[in-house]
Amino acid sequence: MNGIIKLCTEIEYVEDCYGCGICAAACPFSFINITLSKDGFYKPCIIENNKCIDCGICAKVCSFLDDNVSILNNKVSKGFSGFSNNKKTRYSCSSGGVAFEIASKFISEGGEVAAVRYNTKQHIAEHYIADNILSLEESKGSKYIQSFTADAITTILKSKSHKKMVIGTPCQIDSLRRLIRLKKKENEFILIDFFCHGVPSINMWNKYIKDVQNNIGKISSVIFRDKKYGWHNSWAMNIKSFTKKKWFSLYTEKDMFYKFFLGNKILNKPCYTCKFRGLESAADIRIGDLWGNKFKNNKEGISAIIAITQTGMNEINSLSNLCTIRSETINVVTEGQMKNGISMPLERPVLLKILKSSISLSMINLLIILPVKVINKIKRIILK
Repeated sequence: MNGIIKLCTEIEYVEDCYGCGICAAACPFSFINITLSKDGFYKPCIIENNKCIDCGICAKVCSFLDDNVSILNNKVSKGFSGFSNNKKTRYSCSSGGVAFEIASKFISEGGEVAAVRYNTKQHIAEHYIADNILSLEESKGSKYIQSFTADAITTILKSKSHKKMVIGTPCQIDSLRRLIRLKKKENEFILIDFFCHGVPSINMWNKYIKDVQNNIGKISSVIFRDKKYGWHNSWAMNIKSFTKKKWFSLYTEKDMFYKFFLGNKILNKPCYTCKFRGLESAADIRIGDLWGNKFKNNKEGISAIIAITQTGMNEINSLSNLCTIRSETINVVTEGQMKNGISMPLERPVLLKILKSSISLSMINLLIILPVKVINKIKRIILK
């Protein structure tokens, strides 16, 4: 067991959990709220403890409390590359647009999709229910911050529809798999996760977005991955304001969000030892960018796809009119993905603490990250 838990139902005593939020949707009496920890990560909080009946459902569906990935039936694990045949969709999506096409086809067949959008009013990523193609458009593109799931998952669980799809991080999907299995509703759902780098502290994102607003004014839209300079150089923040001003910042030009995020400086604690690397998944389909040698010269974007179950395989086989799909070896599909744990930086506790101050990300980088980088480089030279 990874966490510390006082009572099976008091999920808030689990230390440093994934923050997937599924326990809140699982509680039959809505006694669990999802709040932000002091370090900027979602965590469960029990309300009205005295009314809790100790049913234990929250603990049963908690993926964090189980060292193993949820068991799947009918596993096939076949790899594919793919991209949307619609050029506009392919460009506006982070990779090849296959996830969007899967979801849009599902909706056109009468299904409901719980996907993630960026909320520019609250500056959070949130799961929401899309039941038409226009609303699904809001889900396009990656959102590299932790998403709030509880409201949307609660809604889709109560839906009378027998065609439901949920797209989320591996930990969110694993816990959801446990919940729908417990409710005997697995046959109503198709679950999609993605190759996940980890989630950074929302305190860092808030500091970043405040700096952007100070430069361009009130924000109207946020694109985390912009393909202006091609797919392989799409680690670019493209943020627009209501006054038509823009903030375009590339990782290769030392964008502060990507420096902290891709530098693994302040990820959620479980992300460093994530059990969902590689092929470890409770989803029907896993999707992402097909980085690696085979498509290194591609500029438009290629989706990496793994059909994990026969249900997922059936969905991929039905895309022939919407996408160009080709079989690939699992090694090709996973070549550019993280397969092992990440070393937690020694400076992480200091960074998390200072993120709560008024000091800018640029100054934090100058005062802490750069000196540590220099010291580590000197150590490597000495040890040679």
